[in-house]
Amino acid sequence: MREHKGPFVTISDLSREAGLTVRQVEQLARAGALESLGLDRRQAVWAAGVAATERPGMLPGSSLMQVPALPGMSAFELTAADLAATGITPDGHPVALLREILERWHELPIRTGVRAGQVRGGAPVIPAHRLLEVPDGTRIRVAGVVTHRQRPATAGGVVFFGLEDETGLANVMVTQGLWNRQRKEALSTTLVVIRGIVHNAAGAASVTADHIEPMEPELRAAKTFGAVHQKSRDFR
Repeated sequence: MREHKGPFVTISDLSREAGLTVRQVEQLARAGALESLGLDRRQAVWAAGVAATERPGMLPGSSLMQVPALPGMSAFELTAADLAATGITPDGHPVALLREILERWHELPIRTGVRAGQVRGGAPVIPAHRLLEVPDGTRIRVAGVVTHRQRPATAGGVVFFGLEDETGLANVMVTQGLWNRQRKEALSTTLVVIRGIVHNAAGAASVTADHIEPMEPELRAAKTFGAVHQKSRDFR
């Protein structure tokens, strides 16, 4: 709040007075920080690019635009947006909203790619906190948000993933061969299901991956992004 002018009332007002860049305004919009200005996240992101071009000395309102009515975001989309924008999820973890689907992941048909229509089959998805309960050497699936990718120079080409769900963090090893075969999927996805062999005989669990399956295309094809949780924020 500005004591001499009162609270900000538009995105352009905030951007002009604070000297924010387009990227900074878009990040605030994605994090839900502009809802006090009367815009939900989608509307704020839509308006951010133009509004952020206003600068001190410009005529106020020169970038003013009519924001269209846009659909509200589902609980999953809001949680995922929080995680992407701020690194935290104050209203819960996005994977928790997908747990019911993940429990049946191996029974569901594939929605995209050359195997579209076929049932996945194979190993079920195991929550991170249960990896120590699975017999060592079992093929399983784990699912979550990729928190980091590391490729130490001494690891012989192995890439280490941190895969976080609502129960904890799974350590995943991606061999050089799998990385070469699925480099695009390994680099481009944030929400992923990984199939592999669990190792926990030494008292700490890790998974050696043999297949990487991005979840986003499958969820979009199944129209799950908007249906994971029926409650959504209404647009204004």
